[in-house]
Amino acid sequence: MRVYDLRKECAGEHPEVAADQYGATAHRVGSRLKTMAHALHYGHGVPVRRVPAILLETTGVTLTQSAMTRDALKQASGVVGNAYQEARAGIRQAPVTYTDDTSWAVGGDPAS
Repeated sequence: MRVYDLRKECAGEHPEVAADQYGATAHRVGSRLKTMAHALHYGHGVPVRRVPAILLETTGVTLTQSAMTRDALKQASGVVGNAYQEARAGIRQAPVTYTDDTSWAVGGDPAS
């Protein structure tokens, strides 16, 4: 355990942030916080604009909406990105599109 001289500036430590990261590069957050942000938004339906305030109150970490969006785009590359593009192409060709994301239908009947 390190002992810090409280009269000097010091940087916090975290296993996912390199010890030599200071200043502008020390803002990087780990995969657990990004996962929590995406789970709040995509899993629980919290609007992107509200997620940073929730994370700040619960963890003390500041994360911007744009950082969340950039990470989501990064995660949506490869297999996931290809599946997304295929779904978009299918929607463009569909005769009817429903935008109600609060429910869904199976064989034309409401799913429970």
